[in-house]
Amino acid sequence: LTATDSAGTSPAAAASFSTPYSTTVTLNVAKSQVTYGGKVKIGGQLVRFLASGGAQQISGATIYVVAKANAGAKLQIFRQLTTDSKGDFSATFAPSANAIYAAYYAGKVGTAGSPGDLPGISIFQTINVAPKITITSKPTKSFHLGAFTLKGKVAPSAKGQKGYLVQVGALGEHKTLAYVTVGKGSAFTFDESVLGNTVSYNVQ
Repeated sequence: LTATDSAGTSPAAAASFSTPYSTTVTLNVAKSQVTYGGKVKIGGQLVRFLASGGAQQISGATIYVVAKANAGAKLQIFRQLTTDSKGDFSATFAPSANAIYAAYYAGKVGTAGSPGDLPGISIFQTINVAPKITITSKPTKSFHLGAFTLKGKVAPSAKGQKGYLVQVGALGEHKTLAYVTVGKGSAFTFDESVLGNTVSYNVQ
């Protein structure tokens, strides 16, 4: 790079360019299935690959945990975390619905002669959230007379969806007996007859 004025052309100035470091960010989930209200732990590490061929953990970097409701949905920032001295990050939370998560690092801008970091994103991880079904009623005398009532609630809100009463046999076999539409407050009620002397029932 040179400059020219009335005094002539200046000596060429040295230009400094640096190739940014490539980076990788990982994300792992402690469990991929949880009942609504239950907590899961996610965590990962951010690493910089050096020109020498070695690798270095990146500390003090901002990691964005992004989420989307399904494969076709838009990404939303779910958590903002900071890596520790080993480049690690983690968070524990209770997911409210099925979602796909990933960790994103926006990279770091370098200065002349000092390379920055390229952005990186982890592989997406899926967490499935099963509804929590709570049976609130207790057997009464009518249970022994050939009938019983089961009352309960479903979380998260499931108004308008169907709940199924399932008979569980002695060998673990399942048989669907009836279904009801979950009502206001995500509540349900089954009024059924006792089938056999030793029978278990589940609501699904």
